[in-house]
Amino acid sequence: MKARQKKGMGFAAIMLAGLFLFNPIAGFVDVLPDVFGYLLLWMGLGVLSDLNECLQEARGRFRILFFIGIAQLYAMYYVYAVMPERASEMNRYEQPVMILLCSFLMLLAQWFLLIPALRDLFKGMDRLAEKYGSARLTRERRGKTAAERMISFSTFFVILHSVLSTLPELAILTSFEADVKNAHFPFDWYRFVNLFRIVAIFLALTVALIWLIRYLRYFATAQRDREWVQGLRRTYENEILTQTEMLTVRKFRVSVLLCYIGILFSVSLRFDGMDALPSFVMALFFWLALQYLGALVPNSKQCRRWCLISGVASLLYFTANRLYLQSHLPEASLYHTDAYYFFFVTRLLGAVDAVVAMMLIYSMMRVLMDLVRTHTAVEYDGENSAELSARATQRLHSTFAKRNRVILILFGIAAVGNLLDVLLQLQLPWIWLISFVFAFAAIWNFYLFLHELFVQVQARYRTERTYKKP
Repeated sequence: MKARQKKGMGFAAIMLAGLFLFNPIAGFVDVLPDVFGYLLLWMGLGVLSDLNECLQEARGRFRILFFIGIAQLYAMYYVYAVMPERASEMNRYEQPVMILLCSFLMLLAQWFLLIPALRDLFKGMDRLAEKYGSARLTRERRGKTAAERMISFSTFFVILHSVLSTLPELAILTSFEADVKNAHFPFDWYRFVNLFRIVAIFLALTVALIWLIRYLRYFATAQRDREWVQGLRRTYENEILTQTEMLTVRKFRVSVLLCYIGILFSVSLRFDGMDALPSFVMALFFWLALQYLGALVPNSKQCRRWCLISGVASLLYFTANRLYLQSHLPEASLYHTDAYYFFFVTRLLGAVDAVVAMMLIYSMMRVLMDLVRTHTAVEYDGENSAELSARATQRLHSTFAKRNRVILILFGIAAVGNLLDVLLQLQLPWIWLISFVFAFAAIWNFYLFLHELFVQVQARYRTERTYKKP
């Protein structure tokens, strides 16, 4: 862990996050999704947040924004992938109104979470600069430090960024008024919505580029102050890294949360033929969980390889299925040769995706069992304590092993159901229920397994209760 901290105390991830947060959003299309910026800030502040309470508050808000960002991605998928497939069933207002609603909700999220998060980020950096003596960061200009100027400009940037992403979508309201021949809004301005979006993008991009340059320059300046960074590193190594048991519990807590999210994407659930929960997202979250655990995982190379294989297989299937549904109706594969071959290739990729996803889950369960054997134990005091502790630990591990077998059996049945669903969905459209029911049961047992694992880890490493911030 120390070797990792010597690379920059998280500054590289924090700087990279700015590249995902600066881009304007038009029509609820986020080319560089904010969710990745929130994730980088959440992980990048993992070290510095131990040294300052403001940074800890900022990290908590970025964590909430990360989950909101996931919901934003799903909303984008629904608006631009699912709704066009249902165009014949909708009136012309449904998609524009959905875009307006989503844009407004993101405006509220940014005002109430992103603005305070950025404020706490720069306030915490300012306090660290003052406490550990960074002359570069505490230098004042016009009575304000660089952090105070960044707080003001970041607030202006977020407000402008969110308002300009929402304003063009308000034009749909004039469509309602024009349809009823309202005297105040007799003209349908929504026909020019793309022009409004271009103007909004231009204005927002101008301010965003200025904000990004100042953001990157601020953290680059902080990183170049080597004496200050060395002081932070010494404090972290002497006062935080010595609390190894506290850090272990924290790593388990975050990794369990990532596994909770990832396993949800093992469910086979479709909207209009498209997977709503693609397994490449599960592979991504499992990989992040393993990455966060780091050296605490005895042997994770094989599971990481399955994460990569599953991610690639799932992306190929997701892309092929999307292209197939754009060009053909599933029923057309019964009487069109081109549609049949495309359908065959898509089903084959779907079958590979189902098998590889099961192998990833199997590999992940092996990793979790290794964690059980390595990081859980029952410890008794008194006479014959060693022998009693060993027996109790063996019983504990045996209980986890039984739960592991049940989970694998349930996921195995769900994988078979998923495979049958991929191959026979036209002939037996109800067959997806097999996979769904058993996947739901498997996920519930997986949650219980992870919860019990975390409880046992927390019980073994108790020093977190006595941890004090420096």
